[in-house]
Amino acid sequence: MRASHRATAILQALFSCPKTHHTMLVTRHWTRDASFNEEEGSVRIFLRGRPIVLYAPSELAESYDLNKVTTPPQTRLKLEWVTLDSPDSYGYRGRDGRSNLYLLPTGEMVYFVAAAVVLYNVEEQSQRHYLGHTDDVKW
Repeated sequence: MRASHRATAILQALFSCPKTHHTMLVTRHWTRDASFNEEEGSVRIFLRGRPIVLYAPSELAESYDLNKVTTPPQTRLKLEWVTLDSPDSYGYRGRDGRSNLYLLPTGEMVYFVAAAVVLYNVEEQSQRHYLGHTDDVKW
């Protein structure tokens, strides 16, 4: 299983499980521990060596179980529209993603946002998306 799919599956499972243990729960993911803080209703995981704290919705925090694994959903989300300045463009590589807009011979413009490559047709005001990357695109 690729790392991005594994991370997605873990994050989906984090907030949909009933709790069976007390105070602090710990399990292994990759090479670091994931832990659930019952008092705060938060899960602490490590991604690329950095700690990430995720807070469970209050209705799920009381019945959360860090060790339960759920199956991923059968449907995939569909990407509708991506803009460079959209607040929905999470993961945009602003620090080192400069000069990432190119004009193709087809008349389309191509740019990337996180792991998505966007092909924008100016005449038709439409977009196509390449979503096959498993990590942020860097040019």
